[in-house]
Amino acid sequence: MLTRPFLVKKPNGSFRLVTAFADVGRYSKPQPSLMPDVDSTLRQIAQWKYIIATDLTKSFYQIPLSSDSMKYCGVVTPFKGVRVYVRSAMGMPGSETALEELMCRVLGDLVEEGVVAKIADDLYCGGNTQLELLQNWTRVLQALQKNSLNLSATKNDYRTQNYNYSWMELAIRNYQSQPASYFYIISLSTTRQTCRYQVTVRHVAGAAILPSDFASRNAPDCEDSACQICTFVQFTENSVVRHISTKDILEGIQKLPFTSRNAWISIQTECSDLRRTHAHLRQGTRPSKKLTNVKDIKRYLNNACIAKDGLLVVKRNEPMAPTRECIVVPRQVLDGLLTSLHIKLDHPSTYQLKSVVHRYFFALDMDKAIETVSNGCHQCAALQKIPHKLNVQSTGDPPETIGSAFAADVMKRERQLILVVREYVTSYTAARLITDERQETLRESLLCLCVELCPLDGPFAVVRTDPAPGFQALVNDELLRRHRITIEVGRFKNKNKNPVADKAIQELEDEILRQDPNTRCISPLSLTLAIARLNSRIRNRGLSAREMWTQRDQFSNNQIPLTDQNLIQRQHELRKSNHSYSEISKAPSGALPETPHLEVGDLVYLYNDRNKTCARDRYLVVSTDNSWCNIRKFVGSQLRNTSYRVKRSDCYKVPSLLNTLRQQDTYSHDNSTSSDEDDNTVKTQSPPKPPDIPNVISIPHSQELEPELFENEPSDLSLPIGENELQHDPDDQVNTDVIRRSTRKRHPPKFLQDNYFLSQ
Repeated sequence: MLTRPFLVKKPNGSFRLVTAFADVGRYSKPQPSLMPDVDSTLRQIAQWKYIIATDLTKSFYQIPLSSDSMKYCGVVTPFKGVRVYVRSAMGMPGSETALEELMCRVLGDLVEEGVVAKIADDLYCGGNTQLELLQNWTRVLQALQKNSLNLSATKNDYRTQNYNYSWMELAIRNYQSQPASYFYIISLSTTRQTCRYQVTVRHVAGAAILPSDFASRNAPDCEDSACQICTFVQFTENSVVRHISTKDILEGIQKLPFTSRNAWISIQTECSDLRRTHAHLRQGTRPSKKLTNVKDIKRYLNNACIAKDGLLVVKRNEPMAPTRECIVVPRQVLDGLLTSLHIKLDHPSTYQLKSVVHRYFFALDMDKAIETVSNGCHQCAALQKIPHKLNVQSTGDPPETIGSAFAADVMKRERQLILVVREYVTSYTAARLITDERQETLRESLLCLCVELCPLDGPFAVVRTDPAPGFQALVNDELLRRHRITIEVGRFKNKNKNPVADKAIQELEDEILRQDPNTRCISPLSLTLAIARLNSRIRNRGLSAREMWTQRDQFSNNQIPLTDQNLIQRQHELRKSNHSYSEISKAPSGALPETPHLEVGDLVYLYNDRNKTCARDRYLVVSTDNSWCNIRKFVGSQLRNTSYRVKRSDCYKVPSLLNTLRQQDTYSHDNSTSSDEDDNTVKTQSPPKPPDIPNVISIPHSQELEPELFENEPSDLSLPIGENELQHDPDDQVNTDVIRRSTRKRHPPKFLQDNYFLSQ
């Protein structure tokens, strides 16, 4: 019945036959037993001053199997065929319980006296004096010898060190000798002080186990895919059976995942803010007060410190607990870490996630990030309990006449189906037993109940129903339209889609119970009597439904002076006046529902879909229309074709960062989009505009002639006024790009002066 065995070589050169007892576990029923834990054993050992530690020789081998159990413990081996276990083996289901029960029977009285402490097959005997230890050890050996149990001399600790106690060297010689020579005791000096080392246990590759040198102390981690230990660890981490809860982490039973210090050291070095923080802490400096763009670094420096291994941590002191080092998490990886922890811990609440994360990690604005991650989880949104919001009550327009508006629904009771029809104004009710909810059955029953109540001429009588398949098939039924009856189906996701029919079914159920509290299946006669009693009940307008329908006294059958319009108006006013009280009763807090901003493609949930047995369904928004939207349901791996029309205020949208990025990136180019034809056409570029010509260049060249020089007359070098001058309009703007003429004062040479020749 066992799986295929294989041999494992021992350190001493021998081999061990290894088999798996997975198939045996299907037939074995483990016996419940209270196993000792390590903490209680250590507390018991700490009370003794002298101690002896020993071990049983092949403890499981000393437990024989019953003959009925041997047939399940056979194994086929290539070594002399089939082998059958006749004694218990390590790993066999129930072997630990059997060993614990055996040791309790042998040494139970000594354990109760506080002389012996045991855990699995390890035994610890102690005493406060050497003589007391000898006496206790004698009793232990006598009990073991009486029950034919052997101790392992090779596995005993010849040297046992107990700090803060006087310790000695103990060794077992032969427990079959006289009690005086069971062991020898060599007293040594008491230990005065001890050293504390920071020890890290890692699994390294076999090739990395070298002699004591630098390579052995800094061996690389094992990354061999064929390694059994690595495969077991990976299988355990990824197993769906291995459940990690926030309660176990807070109680210290399990450790929070993703807390590898070596991995976080490399992650912190990739963050620029943490690198600068690490440099400031190592150098003992602070950033300048004038720097306003390093707020995160200044906040890190107020709390963080450097651990012995170079990791940035924040030390937190808790009452009655040692100092805890919380790993500093960069902002860039905080959301991803919180999302992974939220999924790994099986979607805890916001408070539970805060309690766990604050114990092992530190980050800036961590509480806001935790709330964002929890609010953005779709599974949590589907199960979230939301308080009742204030829904604005409304009522439709009143009917014009009595007998033109009805409400119908099917009541299911004691495996019976009853079709109930009620008139809107007078609340006059009629009912009939039906066999099923098929289209033909509902059509026939509606005609039998409504034909006598509907007018023969005028507008069609409207019968409001819920969106059941049988009623939906009667929306455009020709036979009903021939008798001037039409079906109006209520909105599917509206919880109050057919309130008149719901109230009629509730009142009819009460009348049936009043008539016969112990009734089970109802007969047509009992149903008729219950309907008659229901129509005779006095309503809020002082009349019964029968009196308002017939306008006659139900006791004397005398005519009652009534008008239909007064009844219709009075009923409409009563419904409107009751809206405020109904809103308060359904939502005492008075909080108004939030109307989320929905777009096509958003995933939403409906508040009213939550119940005790299932979570909310997920919907996809396919279109929006002011305060309404059309959604489609996700069912498993399918998207239903049916579209539901709901209010925006009835939808709960899970906040997501993707929607914000999509609004910023995708819809930022709406004004710059062009049609496909414009994108496909090749646009020819027009030639560049020539530069403006400066005004100086545009001035025509002045025909300046060299003046004629006369001896008696001075030469007039001035030009006539108005010649070769530019006329500028005072309204013209000065061109700043024009080459500016020099305003330097001119000094012509002497021979060009007017009196030069006269002075000669």
